[in-house]
Amino acid sequence: MFGALQLYHVMTHHTTFMYEVYNLSKQPDKAFPVAVASLHVSLHALDVVMSGKLDWLCIDKEFVMEAMTDYYLAVFFEFYKRWEKGNFTENEFHMIFDVNVLPYAKKQQKRIIKNYLRHVTAKRNSKDIKSKRKLSKTELSALRKSEGGQKTTPTDHKTSSGLKPTTDKKAKLA
Repeated sequence: MFGALQLYHVMTHHTTFMYEVYNLSKQPDKAFPVAVASLHVSLHALDVVMSGKLDWLCIDKEFVMEAMTDYYLAVFFEFYKRWEKGNFTENEFHMIFDVNVLPYAKKQQKRIIKNYLRHVTAKRNSKDIKSKRKLSKTELSALRKSEGGQKTTPTDHKTSSGLKPTTDKKAKLA
């Protein structure tokens, strides 16, 4: 049950990376079972946490599930990189996973997490650059109006409490 919940969580909260994984798994020459891979990674991550080998990350994150999810994603990314670069068939899936990826991940925890975070940051930065270009074009008239002294709000943002964020500097400091 835990493995299914873990897969659901990463599919809904880490959609960009998991979409990459899913797309790779559907390529005819790179096909592999995503759900089976996810279950393998969940079991491995749970074993590593239970053995105490991720205590350093649990302390750093302050939440065991957050640490385990980061490790899960890092292991999955390590598998993804190897599968994408290699010329493997679906029949070799277990061998690549059990013989290559999992032992390496267990020994190189910090390295694989760092590699995954680098990948995510690079993807996020490329998206931010693209979205900034789009925003500058769509909100150009609003920016021109605000430069002329008129206050405009191109979008109506709300906080998680449902209230509009304040623009009063004194209120923000309080």
